[in-house]
Amino acid sequence: MAVTPVDLEKVIEKAGSLYEAAIIVAKRSRQVNEELKNEFTERLNAVAPPEPLQPTEILEEEGDRNPDQEIISREFELKPKPTEIALDELLDDKIDIRRQEPPAEAIHEE
Repeated sequence: MAVTPVDLEKVIEKAGSLYEAAIIVAKRSRQVNEELKNEFTERLNAVAPPEPLQPTEILEEEGDRNPDQEIISREFELKPKPTEIALDELLDDKIDIRRQEPPAEAIHEE
C-alpha cells in the first residue's frame, strides 16, 4: 500500500483550518466505516451456511470454509480505508459542511 501525499493547503482551503478538516474527516470516516460494515455484514449473511455453526465447532479442514465468504472478505480488504474515502470526499467537495453558529449572547440593559 503506497502512501499518497496530501496537499494540506487544499485541505485547509476546503475546511477553513487543519483542525476543522481533521474533525470533518473523522466524522465522515466514522459514517463511511459504519456503511461499509453494514454492507459487509449484509453480503456475508447472504452467503452464510444454512445452519449456524456451534461456538465449539472449529473449522479444521479447508473444505469446511465457505469460499464465497472468503471472496467477499478479500474484496473488502482491498477497498480504500474509510479515512481515505472521507478525505477524498472533502477534497472533491462531496461533503456538505454545516457549521454551527455560536449562540448569540443576550444583551441585558439595566
